Amino acid sequence: DAETEEHTAEDLVAKETSNEKAVTETAVKKDAETEETVADEDATEYAAKNEDADKEIIAENVEEKVIAKEASAIAAKNEEVGSKVTTDQNDGAETAEGKAEDDETAEETAAKDQTDSKSAKRRRKKKKKGKKN
Repeated sequence: DAETEEHTAEDLVAKETSNEKAVTETAVKKDAETEETVADEDATEYAAKNEDADKEIIAENVEEKVIAKEASAIAAKNEEVGSKVTTDQNDGAETAEGKAEDDETAEETAAKDQTDSKSAKRRRKKKKKGKKN
């Protein structure tokens, strides 16, 4: 029965080798699963960081838009004030122009009155001369 024992010993060695292979394969699978889990966790963490960064970028863009709207409102207000100043300057120029025209008309009227007065004096002198003759 040495042959049977030899078979049994071979079977035991084969079985042990098979068990060792199975243990090794299980360990390799567990390592691979652990690495995959770690990689998934890393990817999830990376995605979360990217999402946070995206949210920050969006917040900055919103803030920039708010600042741009405020700047636009200030520019519009400045333009409105500038327009009012220009209108006031134009009104002042028109008033000055009108005053100059009024002054010119007054001078012309005074000159005409003076001429009329001289003419009237001449006529009176002529009348007086005419009566003396």
